[in-house]
Amino acid sequence: MVSYKGEDLNGYVISAPPVLYFYSATNKGLSWTEVQEKYPVEYEEWYTSRRYTKPPRGESYQDMLQRVLASIHKIINENSENVVIVTHSAVIMCVQCYLTNTPFDKMTNFKTSNTSITELNSDLFL
Repeated sequence: MVSYKGEDLNGYVISAPPVLYFYSATNKGLSWTEVQEKYPVEYEEWYTSRRYTKPPRGESYQDMLQRVLASIHKIINENSENVVIVTHSAVIMCVQCYLTNTPFDKMTNFKTSNTSITELNSDLFL
């Protein structure tokens, strides 16, 4: 995770461990197709209940959400200026489902493009 503070990117950069990251088999060398082929039962269970089911060698979206929300709260509490957080689409979709009370099987409603910007007000997290 990288967050930028200040009015522009000439502010200072805070680097942090990858706490705003989704750990799954796909970022351990397998594509989603390979996961589906190699672990069909587990994949189907995860696909139908992705918020609470852990994919093979991964974490559930709920596990990730707990880590992400703790990190976001820490960032909000330690900063009074605007902050930019750089993260992955899965994290953004998960947080938006949480904030809008949307079932996680509908998370692709919040799909983002690469390098897109999603703006969220810190008041949503209080």
